[in-house]
Amino acid sequence: MKFYRFLILSVLILCGFNAYSQSSERYFTGGANVGMFGWAPSPQTKISGNRHYNRTLNPVIGSVIDNNGRSHFSLLTNTTAGLTAGYIRRNGINKSYTGFFAEVQANRICYTFDPPFAFSVQGDTFGGWLQTDRYLKYGVGVEYSWYRGNTVSNDGEQFFYSRLGFSQTNFHRNFDRKIELGYVEDWRENGRGMTSRIVAYNPQSFMLSAEFGMRNFAFDRSRMLDFGVALHVPFQHTYTEEYEFYEGNVSVGKGQLKYLGGSLNFSVRYSFNYQLPDPKPKPEKPEKTDTTFLATTVDTTGMNLDVQGQMNSGQEEIEIVVWDKNEIDGDRITLIVNGEVVLSNYTLKRRKKVVKVKLKPGQNYVVMRAENLGTRPPNTAAVEVRTRDKRRNVTLVSTKEKSGALEITYNP
Repeated sequence: MKFYRFLILSVLILCGFNAYSQSSERYFTGGANVGMFGWAPSPQTKISGNRHYNRTLNPVIGSVIDNNGRSHFSLLTNTTAGLTAGYIRRNGINKSYTGFFAEVQANRICYTFDPPFAFSVQGDTFGGWLQTDRYLKYGVGVEYSWYRGNTVSNDGEQFFYSRLGFSQTNFHRNFDRKIELGYVEDWRENGRGMTSRIVAYNPQSFMLSAEFGMRNFAFDRSRMLDFGVALHVPFQHTYTEEYEFYEGNVSVGKGQLKYLGGSLNFSVRYSFNYQLPDPKPKPEKPEKTDTTFLATTVDTTGMNLDVQGQMNSGQEEIEIVVWDKNEIDGDRITLIVNGEVVLSNYTLKRRKKVVKVKLKPGQNYVVMRAENLGTRPPNTAAVEVRTRDKRRNVTLVSTKEKSGALEITYNP
């Protein structure tokens, strides 16, 4: 499949998702990711003899000596680092997100092997065979996140997510050296040691990537943090290296190592989200407003109150914060504290609205009057009460027949 064909297919899939979605909540997102550790396959073909390499665990960090005797300290494990940008849209039916993205990543795959016997070169013991495949990967993909629940602190949301990407690899290097077909290294001394030669090399390859994990949104969805596992599967292996071991100038083992360039590793991504403006709604007929609830004071004795939370306060002046942390569907409320209107006919937004009020000794009631039911009834608002030493979060739900309320007991 050509790269541009996959790009067109991704756009068509996302257009279908967006046509199905009933939400106007759309975000441009951009961030960075890092990954480390994991697993990378490297099959071996034994051609002759009985002396061959054995695959072992990567040492993570260590000193490496090249064929010219130069030594340098290096990170010897699978790593990835990159930048990503894209678009996500919330589905109003089940709170899921669909989106597409473009990304650029610098990947490093490490392979470590133990030799079948010990030998020395230039006064140093040959401790192991270390090879890498460093490359740049750039591509596009689609993603889907499905709602799991609120975070432990109840100030954000958690999702499971999956990402599927199609990319191309380029600029392959072994440590700092460009990989070249026919490149030879000779690690023999006094007829004992090994030689290697690159016998096959694919400088470019298409790659499929899949990532699964957990996604955490901030309370206002301006940021998100992903923890996942990423699988990278190239269409072609990167290069094949043929080795041969010698003892007394006689070949005792010959084989080939194939470096696939694929890996399975852990990934962490931190992104910033910018909410795109809502499309202009169609003009609606103005609603009749019940002016009795827009006065400075309101008689709440005849209202059907539903106390949905309680708290104590030792502070007279407090802050009441209201916002819509779920679907932005045009909910309008009037906030009443002890019969006094402190916020009138207000349309809930993602941005928090702060109101300062004074309590009276004893019981106080914060009442949320529903001025409408939005596009997705009932009328729901996130409410946070702040004092000097505590914060209390509650979700108030109101209908035309019943008003949600928070009871606050003030003890001077």
